[in-house]
Amino acid sequence: MESVSAALRPLAWSCYAIGLLLCLAPLGDLAAGVATIDPGGVPWRFGVSGLLSGALVLPALGLGLVLLAAVLLGHRGITRLVSTLAAILMIALVVLLVVFLLDTFQLRAQVRQDAKRAFDLAALKASVTLALEAGVFTVLALNGSRAVPHRSGRRSGAGPLVVPSHDR
Repeated sequence: MESVSAALRPLAWSCYAIGLLLCLAPLGDLAAGVATIDPGGVPWRFGVSGLLSGALVLPALGLGLVLLAAVLLGHRGITRLVSTLAAILMIALVVLLVVFLLDTFQLRAQVRQDAKRAFDLAALKASVTLALEAGVFTVLALNGSRAVPHRSGRRSGAGPLVVPSHDR
């Protein structure tokens, strides 16, 4: 993208600010809501994973806004940073989802019969949300890496392996 018009430039900077707010505020709320840290405890991991699934919706939106602003402003470094961060978050969420599902099966045996339906619905909602967030971060990572402007006008290694000779 060549350059952003004078009218869009302040809006792009506003997207940076709003995006950062959307990324940081929910994570601060989550950190304040988790009183103790016990990653070895299955109930703690289950609860924090469920809370995290809900807390990552706005940061995903915020990261998308930051990526949009970086692309509009031609900030290659920020675009790469957001793309890399999204890829790391996607991998972390896939791992978290697997651990969450294993914790869910382990905890389900301890849940009272009358509470199993509510437990199952909460676990299903958190699982689907984590999977969708992993998908969103995948899209951000892929599209962010594609949106990085290249200085030479073409990707390195994108040229042909064999250059035909026109001397004949």
